[in-house]
Amino acid sequence: MRHVIIGSGVAGIAAVESIRSVERGAAIIILGDDPHGFYSHPGLAYYLTGEVSDQALYPKTREDYKKLGFTYRKARVTKILRDETSLQLDDNSLLTYDRLLLATGAFATPLVVSGAALQGVVKLGHLNDARAILKLANRGRTAVVVGGGITALELFEAGRS
Repeated sequence: MRHVIIGSGVAGIAAVESIRSVERGAAIIILGDDPHGFYSHPGLAYYLTGEVSDQALYPKTREDYKKLGFTYRKARVTKILRDETSLQLDDNSLLTYDRLLLATGAFATPLVVSGAALQGVVKLGHLNDARAILKLANRGRTAVVVGGGITALELFEAGRS
């Protein structure tokens, strides 16, 4: 049995753990395109406030992943071919599956309003975004947080203290 999971976030890793608990010998492939692999996206707010280091964003070690016995492939799916039970990847290769899970989670989307393209208007979706925000924060004193997700609320709360 070959399980393919699209998404390398917390849902994807939890799925691997669940599959592994009932199917020891199954092949499991996780597809993701974040250059930093699996880390705590909600933890980015605490990284920005200086409460945690970037290394603390990684809740699992390489050894933990090795024990789970899955393959991580850095790729983006461009097409799901249901009738062929395969995926077309961004390098035009095909990957077959027996079972497919979409665990892509949520994505921060850039604002589509007047002024959204101005210098200093940023989104927080990945570790690279957080690092860019820290560089900008050294030059400013006021920030506006737009959004109502958990990370936005954590940033707001951190900014009040």
